[in-house]
Amino acid sequence: MSSLAETGGTLSITSYNLDMWDGVAWVELTGVSSDFVLATFTKSSLTTGTDYLFRVRAKNIHGFGEYSDQVTIRADEVPA
Repeated sequence: MSSLAETGGTLSITSYNLDMWDGVAWVELTGVSSDFVLATFTKSSLTTGTDYLFRVRAKNIHGFGEYSDQVTIRADEVPA
C-alpha cells in the first residue's frame, strides 16, 4: 500500500478548527462542532490593545492534523 506522500496525492480539507486561548484553556471558535472551510473568520467582542492567542489545524477524511504554532494577534483600532 502506498502513502499519499509516496504517490504525490492530496486529500481535500473538510474542515479547519480554530481555537483561541482564554487565559486558562483553548476554546473552540469553529471547526469541530460544525465543519468550517472558509478562508476567513471574524471574532467580535475583542478588547482594543489586548493580545489574543490563536491556533488552527486542518481535517480531512482521516481526521485532524497537528495544530499550527500559536499566533498572537493584537486587537487594535481601525485607522480613521
